[in-house]
Amino acid sequence: MNKMTHSYTAQYSVTLSGKLLPLVFVCLQEPPGSFGPRVQKSVDEYVQKYRNVVVTSSKSGKLTTNLYKNFLIKIVKQYVGEERFLLLVDSWGGQTKPEMYDEIFLDDKRLPTCIVKFIPPKCTPLVQPCDVYFYRQVKNFIKRLQNCAYLIEQEREINSREDCIKIQSIAHHQLFSPIFKNMIRYAWFASNLCDDRDIFMNVNEVCFPIDILKKPCACKISAFVRCARCRETYCFPCFYDKYHPGSCNIDV
Repeated sequence: MNKMTHSYTAQYSVTLSGKLLPLVFVCLQEPPGSFGPRVQKSVDEYVQKYRNVVVTSSKSGKLTTNLYKNFLIKIVKQYVGEERFLLLVDSWGGQTKPEMYDEIFLDDKRLPTCIVKFIPPKCTPLVQPCDVYFYRQVKNFIKRLQNCAYLIEQEREINSREDCIKIQSIAHHQLFSPIFKNMIRYAWFASNLCDDRDIFMNVNEVCFPIDILKKPCACKISAFVRCARCRETYCFPCFYDKYHPGSCNIDV
């Protein structure tokens, strides 16, 4: 992710039915590889506040094989349970061992439940739904936050460790809205992995419509964003600084 003091990886997961998995996996870059006691305490507090984020760390800010296994257990396994499912993954060396999936995804009879298919090398930009379309929408939402006129006027940047986590939490909260179901489905269509294409609205149309200034925030300041879930408009301080997901009255 760009414009961040802390380099990190945010891993989202989407389904063919157009759903975003309930949690986003964030791996922060920490030179020692892991959080020190003081930082770990702060991160634990952030995770308690931003409950849709799982946070870990590595020296590079990228996932190692062990961290990827952690992602499978804490994000994917929590979602699929013991149901049989098909998993589409990249051909990165750390995640191409079929036995790893057979160890993690088991039913009550200890039988494997995951059918894993690996995208051929160098084909991820062509057939991986997140890379083909979905991540563009995530990055667009984040760019809107980072380049908000309010921040420019205040000569302020949101680039701390907490901001990295908070931004992903807010982005996930918005994109988890059912209003983006057809948009996520389109990511699969654009990857030539399904034949159905329904009309959809993207992040700009839902959260940053051209008429956003017509309805001010409840605090009377000019609106910056429209929540994809409660559909109310908010200024940057009310939406970001006060962490709107914590008070959004629409639960999906």
